Amino acid sequence: MDIKMDNNALVGSAFDAMRPTLGAFIMREMIRNYHDEWWQQGVLSHLYEDQRRDVAGPSVTNDTRRIDSLDILLMLRLIRQAWKDVFRPVMDRRSQSWASELIDTRNAWAHRTGGGFTDDETVRALDTMALLMDQIDPETAVAIRDYRRDLMERTPVQAAAPAREGQQADSWSVVTPASTDASSSGALRPWRSVVAPKADVARGQFKTAEFALDLASVAKGEAGFEYQDPKEFFSRTFITEGMRSLLISVLKRVSVTDDDDGDPVVELKTAFGGGKTHSMLAVYHLMRTSKIVRDLPGVTDIMDEARVPSLPDKVYVATLVGTDLNPSSFKNPPFLQGKVNTLWGEMAYQLCLQKGDPTPYSIIRSADSKGVAPGADALTRLFNEIGPCVILIDEFVAYTRNLYGNDDKRLPAGTFENVLSFIQQLTEAVKRTENCMLIASLPESSRELGGEGGRIALERVEHVFGRVNSIWRAATNEEGFEIVKKRLFGTYDETLAEPVANAFMAYYAADPDKFSVECRDDAYRERILRCYPIHPQVFDRLYGDWSTLPNFQRTRGVLRLMATIIYNLWKADDADPLIMPGSIDFSDPRISEEIFQYLDPAWNAVVDTDVDGTHSIPGTIDRNNGRFSQPKAARRMARAIFLGSAPTSRGESLRGLDTSDIRLGATMPSTNVTIYDDALAKMRDELSYLYTTGTRYWFDTHPTLEKMARDRASRQTAGDIDAHVVEIVRQAERRGASGFHSVYICPSDSSEVPDDAVLALAILPPAKTQGKDLVHSIALAWASDCLGSRGSAMRANRNMLLFVAADTSALTDARDAVRRELAWRSIDSDADALELTRHARDDVHGKLQAATARAKRLVLGAYRHLVFPMQDASDAGQLDWDSTTIDGTDAISKRAWERAKTDGLVADVFSPFMLQRDLDTILMNGRDSVPILELWDDYCRYCYLQTLVSEQVLANSIAQGAQSGDYFGYADGRDEEGRFLGLKLGERPMVDLRSGLVVVREKSLEQLAVDRTAEKSRGPDNDIANEGDGGHGGTHDNEGDANGPSGLRSQPETSQVHEVELEAVLDQWSAGSDVGTIVEEILQRLYDLKGASARLTLTVEVSVPGGINETTMRIITENARNLGVTLRTE
Repeated sequence: MDIKMDNNALVGSAFDAMRPTLGAFIMREMIRNYHDEWWQQGVLSHLYEDQRRDVAGPSVTNDTRRIDSLDILLMLRLIRQAWKDVFRPVMDRRSQSWASELIDTRNAWAHRTGGGFTDDETVRALDTMALLMDQIDPETAVAIRDYRRDLMERTPVQAAAPAREGQQADSWSVVTPASTDASSSGALRPWRSVVAPKADVARGQFKTAEFALDLASVAKGEAGFEYQDPKEFFSRTFITEGMRSLLISVLKRVSVTDDDDGDPVVELKTAFGGGKTHSMLAVYHLMRTSKIVRDLPGVTDIMDEARVPSLPDKVYVATLVGTDLNPSSFKNPPFLQGKVNTLWGEMAYQLCLQKGDPTPYSIIRSADSKGVAPGADALTRLFNEIGPCVILIDEFVAYTRNLYGNDDKRLPAGTFENVLSFIQQLTEAVKRTENCMLIASLPESSRELGGEGGRIALERVEHVFGRVNSIWRAATNEEGFEIVKKRLFGTYDETLAEPVANAFMAYYAADPDKFSVECRDDAYRERILRCYPIHPQVFDRLYGDWSTLPNFQRTRGVLRLMATIIYNLWKADDADPLIMPGSIDFSDPRISEEIFQYLDPAWNAVVDTDVDGTHSIPGTIDRNNGRFSQPKAARRMARAIFLGSAPTSRGESLRGLDTSDIRLGATMPSTNVTIYDDALAKMRDELSYLYTTGTRYWFDTHPTLEKMARDRASRQTAGDIDAHVVEIVRQAERRGASGFHSVYICPSDSSEVPDDAVLALAILPPAKTQGKDLVHSIALAWASDCLGSRGSAMRANRNMLLFVAADTSALTDARDAVRRELAWRSIDSDADALELTRHARDDVHGKLQAATARAKRLVLGAYRHLVFPMQDASDAGQLDWDSTTIDGTDAISKRAWERAKTDGLVADVFSPFMLQRDLDTILMNGRDSVPILELWDDYCRYCYLQTLVSEQVLANSIAQGAQSGDYFGYADGRDEEGRFLGLKLGERPMVDLRSGLVVVREKSLEQLAVDRTAEKSRGPDNDIANEGDGGHGGTHDNEGDANGPSGLRSQPETSQVHEVELEAVLDQWSAGSDVGTIVEEILQRLYDLKGASARLTLTVEVSVPGGINETTMRIITENARNLGVTLRTE
């Protein structure tokens, strides 16, 4: 047939195809009703006078000439006009309407020229013809549907422009793959450029209900084209091994081959949606088109394997669908001139109607009217009268459970026991009849039984079938892949899929430790090719995980879900090389509607927040990270986890997916696996419903501990957070060591920073931070106030104080980290009240440790600004400020000390040259000497002078300068006459910081010269008298270096001491530093003595008149426990 013919020609050819079969049917029914007078009384009497003008008259006696004189229009008019008298008993009541519609179509066709019918009108006309012919001859209906198929194939629609929402697309159009330049660019071809979905899938015009096959709808001509038409059905059907075996068996059985007559009874039993009804529909079409059976796609090979060259001219098929039959009502078909009450009556009626002979029905009429099951002998006679036949029983348990417990109601269908007895007799009769076969589907899941009646019926029927039946094998998972592909996609050039499979295999091989072991085998490449364009992980998840759900109907459920997914991806111009778990947009309304019918409603919140959608956390993570955004790394990983974990039970010991499988479902060639791993790590910290243990991840409807921690974190007060910031700083300082004499941790105001002549560091409170602008920062305002005064008093020792402030931005992050630490700490404390499992407790401990470490790192790192004053000696009235960074996470004072030394802000060594410069330019003021105590006071006070670590640094500088003889001299004091006592120049003096003097070099030389002259004049007899005097200078050999490197005067030797007991009252703000100094300067010297041992006890009494808040008390209690400190409270 020329598929290029116009629509008018198509309609005309279809009418021509109808005419012979329709004419034979009319003649048969007229003869059955009017016998020899069929033409005169049956035909001519039902035609109007003008209609009889061109037909054979009464004188024509040849039946062939008579019927050939009727054109298609008169045949259709006869059906309508002789409906009540002739055709009503043997045709569906809708046939009269179809005939009337076709009369209008025929008239329209006769008055139009080429192209007059639109495509939609043509499709409608052909469908109506096929429906009418389904009642008369299924083979002719197939031939008419061939014209419909030809129309579809010659009107393809390019996939490059799929129908958008609101745009109507022709349901009959064929979709072809979209064009692409992928091959020229070297990139992998998108799947949509290789293979196109079936038209109904691509246009979103499929109905999910169509995947729930209904054998009764097909039998009544009410199913969609893809199921109603045998050729279309087999073109979309992948013939599994189980179906193949079933078809071979039925072919042999009805054909009665010499070697094997096939199985008489076959039981189809599998889970809901496992292919039972689909297999029975294949048998239905195969038997109903026996004359053209070899024209059905894929059937010729099966017939050859069965060694069946052809089928009988007519095979009768009875379809008994329990959900389509009502046990409480009866039929009254004119064809039988009596009622049909029971299951056996319905079976006999269908067989007789197809044969066109009501006579065999009389064999079981009495049993039907009484509701009593006929015996095997009666059923055997019935089948022999009918001829080759197949009995298809679907939803039998659904039918019988309606009878259970209703025997007293005397339903037309009979009793529960009688129906079960009928099944037993039926199996025996079928076994005895050589060309008859029974195929029955039985439920496997308890959900389909529907109560006690269904359970008992199943047990009884299984017992009956168990004696005679052959068990049908359901489709395997691998076959399920093929079923889905063939139903949802068109054909394609399979060589185009090979580069995709090769690229994925190379991608997996490049990082073998990142993916499952199975990906390393060539067999996985074959799986990719077999499943193309769907990634094997999709099928593994749907068949392996989702099929465990009670409501998910295995292959049927996979078809429904995948049709929805494919439509969404096709509409969105998806450019992925394969359809993967990571490709599925679970936020799409159609997809979410499909999946949530199988899941608890609580999963809606999981998907909205943790999986997909504009406002989901993975979406936010992708948008906020440039590495994640392009590949949608977070969303793809979340989707892969959701698909593999949503259907799993909370009671399972091994939940979720391993990371290797997650990567398999999300990553693609040309993308770095590490990007996806980083996205997963980010989600692990932020998602509310994502659980993990080891390398496995899964979603759950119950919020994670992470979610609980976030909730508690949001409830932490600013006061509690800053208090813990201070505590973190304090703990770090306890373990830190620096050159500062005192470290004041977060004093509330300047009064808490003592005004001592010692080098000190003030770590500012968290509220006093520094941003990018030091001048206008809160930190500088606080430091300036503190440097100027202590409380209400002026501060004297301004040059001995440095400050460290937190960075404003960094402290914000640090506070967030502290907030999380406090949250995890509260969960840990409430573990018993929360009834956490041991695993959960371990998880909390781990999260608490990580949160604590992170909070400490960020808090200490936030304190990065070392703030200090600057002053020029020439403008002592102007005080400036500057800051430098002290990056790192060590103790703040340690980092501040190291930076201050490196940058010269403080000096632990002060050269005599620098001291001499200060003396000459600032400090001497024309005097011949200056008290050292005054010098130290100046260095402590004035910010234009070098900050010295301690007075020891000044003493060392003075000793070195005096010893060199190049700078200045040193004197212990001055007598009443103004002479310098113990004057040293050119030798190292013992510096006394309290009474010593720094003497101008020229003055020192002058006095020493006078002293030498006086000594010479006194002579040697006066040497003894002057020995040890020290009053007027000179060298004393028993002093000098023996007094230690400091040059300080040694104390008189004391008597031998064996025990030392120390007691000190410490300043509360400098206690940490003071204790360190005591240990270093006193105790360490004692520890170094041979045999020394010590016992140290620390006693602290703290009084808080206003009471200690709960947060602080919890912190110090835990810290005391960790440090082994005994804590007593009152």
